[in-house]
Amino acid sequence: MMYTYGLALGGVFVYKKITKGDEYYAAGDVISIFFGVIFGIFSIGMAAPHIKALNDGRASLAEVLKVINRKPTIQVDDKEAIEFDISNEGNINFVNVNFQYPS
Repeated sequence: MMYTYGLALGGVFVYKKITKGDEYYAAGDVISIFFGVIFGIFSIGMAAPHIKALNDGRASLAEVLKVINRKPTIQVDDKEAIEFDISNEGNINFVNVNFQYPS
């Protein structure tokens, strides 16, 4: 229906010699506009799956930002934190421990 209306209106423009600026519409102009609109509509239709992917990405971004912006329970730069002395060195002895690679 829209195709018919578009071509009919273009035919009226050509038949009644309606101007576009300082020149008249020609049959080639009508066909160019018609196919431009058709290709534009088809392109919007083909973009629909990609729009869904963009919305999925936005939803994922919200989850990632929740993790990034959360306040951790352990603060690394807390001035009142307890420091542990980890400079102690020791030896570990394994007694009665056997190991064999499986064959």
